[in-house]
Order: sequence, then C-alpha cells, then structure tokens
Amino acid sequence: MDYTYYLYGDIILFILVIILLVVCVRLSRKNKFITKKAQNDVSAAFYASEQAEKAANERCESQIRNLNDMHAKKIESVQQECARNIESIQQDCAKNIESIRQECVKEKEAIQEKCDKDIENIQNDCNQQIQHIKEDIETRKEILMTMDNKELLTNVMVALDGYAGRLERLENQLTHEQITERISYLFETVNNDINKVTKSLTTRIDEMTDSINSSLNDSDIKRRLDSISEEINQIDHNVLDTKQVAKEARDEAVNAKDAAENAEIEAESAKEAAESAKDEAWWAKCAADNAKDAAESAKDAAESAKDAAESAKDEAGDARCAAESARDEASSARSAAESAESAADSVRYSVGS
Repeated sequence: MDYTYYLYGDIILFILVIILLVVCVRLSRKNKFITKKAQNDVSAAFYASEQAEKAANERCESQIRNLNDMHAKKIESVQQECARNIESIQQDCAKNIESIRQECVKEKEAIQEKCDKDIENIQNDCNQQIQHIKEDIETRKEILMTMDNKELLTNVMVALDGYAGRLERLENQLTHEQITERISYLFETVNNDINKVTKSLTTRIDEMTDSINSSLNDSDIKRRLDSISEEINQIDHNVLDTKQVAKEARDEAVNAKDAAENAEIEAESAKEAAESAKDEAWWAKCAADNAKDAAESAKDAAESAKDAAESAKDEAGDARCAAESARDEASSARSAAESAESAADSVRYSVGS
C-alpha cells in the first residue's frame, strides 16, 4: 500500500510536470506570437505614418510647384501682351513719323523748286532787259553816226537823259537790295512754310503721344498687375497654410512614431517577462525532478508561473492595445494628410477660379 501510494504520487507529480511544461510551452509560443504581431503592427503603423508624411510632403511640394508655375505663366503672358502692345504702338508711331517726314521733305522740295524758278525768272527778266538795252544802244549808235556834231550833241544829251532815266529805272529794278529783299522774302516764305509744316508735325506727334499715353493709361495692364499681385499674396498665404498643415501632419506622424516605439519597448518587456516565466518553469521542472518532497513547492512555483504567464498575457494585451493606439494615431496622421490634400485642392480651386 505504501509503494502504491508512492507510485500514485509519482504518477500525479509526472502528470503535473507534463501539464506544467505544456502550459509553459504554449504560453511561450503565445507570447512570441503576440510579440511578433505587436512588432508587425508597430512596423506597419510606423511605415504607414512615414508613407502618409511622405505623401503629404510630395503633395505640398507638387502644389507649390504648380502654383509657382501658374504665377510665372500669368506674369509672362501679361509681359508678352504689354510688349506686343508697346511694339505695335512704336511701329505705328514710326510709320506716322516717317510719313510726316516724307511730307515735309516733299513740301520743302516743292518750296525750294518754286524759289529756284522765281529766281531764275527774275534773272531771265534782267537779262532780257539788259539785252534789249544793248540792242537799243547799238541802234542809237548807228543813228548817231549819221548826224552832224550839233545835232549829235543834242541827241546825245537827250539820249543820255533818256538813258539815265532808263538806267535809273533798271537800277531800281536790278538793285542788290531789291534782289536781296526778294530772296529774303522767298526764304522767309520758305521758312514760314517749313515752320507751319514743323508745327503741324509737332502737333501731330504730340497728339500721337497723348493718344499713346491715354491708351496706356486707359488699359487694364496696371489693374491686371495689381490683380496678379493680390493672387500672388493669396497664393503665398495658401502655401503657408498648406505648409502649416503639412507640419502638423508631420508632427502627428512623429508622435505616432514615438508611440509605436513605446509599444515596441512594451512588447520587448512583455517578451522578457515571458522569457522569465519560461525560466521559472524550467527551474520548477528541475525542482520536481530533484525531489518528491518539492512537489508542493513545484505546484506553488507552477501557480506563480501561471500568474506570471497571466501577467505576461496582460502585458501582451497592453502591448496590443498600444499597437492599436499606434495604428489609430497612424490613421489620424493619414486623415491629417488627406485634410492637407483637400486643403491644397481647395487652394488649387481658388487659384484656378
């Protein structure tokens, strides 16, 4: 009976040891699985937060580039339009000035030609009168040769008086002062005509200048430039807002990263607790193999190991909760990135409108 009692005791102790080993192995595997899952969740949350931050930064940079390109294109189009308008006005001015200059040249040539003709006519008249006087003198000379001295003297005196009168009249007509006065009058007329043409040209140029200035003042170039400046300021404010949203999303991603690292640390501590529980179970097995009297202590150790396993399980649950919170924070970071994208879309819509 005593041996049977000891045999039953050994069998019960062996069964307890086997059950303890199975429980320890299962707890170790479960702790490894929970730890690995927590690490995977933490890695996934960290990767998702990094991807969300990267996507938000790329969207912000792309929107900033698009806004800068739109701004540059608008400024370039306005500058090209202004250059085309100025070039067209300059071409019209050059054409009008060239036309007026040609008209002035033609009028000046006509006046010069008229003056030359008048001077030539005066010279012809003078030459004709001189030739007529020469012929008259020759005729008178022939007549005088047929007269006697007394009659010749009388006729000479009469002729000299007549010639004196005619020469006086001719001198009055051909005097240098009269010719100078005539030429001065002609040049004065020419100068007056040139002054009239010059005044007309100046008046027309002034009118064209006033028209150009009024057209430049009446155009909406300044208003469009002011509008573009306002749009640029609005774009700058929107870019700053987008950068602020991206910064907030980046901060949230960094916080999620820190939470994930904390969850990983907690998972490591849970793993260490599971390892310590495994060590305690091994020492319990050694104690059960060494002495039968240590069965109760082994049982107590098994209970303590079970409690440690439960605490490890609880810590693993806490690690899972931390991983879930990290996943939630990553989701919030993704939502912040999407809100940043929607804000950028609203900025693009406002700029496009």
